[in-house]
Amino acid sequence: MKPCLFILLICAPLWSMAQNPVGDIVVRISGMPNGKGVVKAALFAEAEGFPNDWSNVLQKNQVGASEDTVQIEFRQLPYGSYVVSVFHDKNMDGELNTNEKGVPTEAIGFSTNPKIRFGPPKYERATFELNEPVLRMNVELQTYKTREE
Repeated sequence: MKPCLFILLICAPLWSMAQNPVGDIVVRISGMPNGKGVVKAALFAEAEGFPNDWSNVLQKNQVGASEDTVQIEFRQLPYGSYVVSVFHDKNMDGELNTNEKGVPTEAIGFSTNPKIRFGPPKYERATFELNEPVLRMNVELQTYKTREE
């Protein structure tokens, strides 16, 4: 009887892990205008607050900027739908800077790399599925073009 109880105690945590798989998201970010500042990324699990309110994101992370590419990781996430929002905080003030019209003056990007034209993409356009142990994606930062440019 004791061997059966021992096996049950060992297998129970494995069974629960199999019921709730988790994975990591590895985001490779390119397109920084320069190597100054930091690159900040947030992981959204719902549309509320997307893309500007980072107070209620699932995870956030940052790395030093580079003229080449940088990598940010989000770990131990339940399989499901997510959106990644990224910006190059070149002056390291912790905020996405905008001009007097509210147009971002720092490079931004989103999962699925939707083209940025007249505002941020809708949440649904940037949504992707995490359904594997390690999901790798590329995000290309973009800058808004103004008529003066």
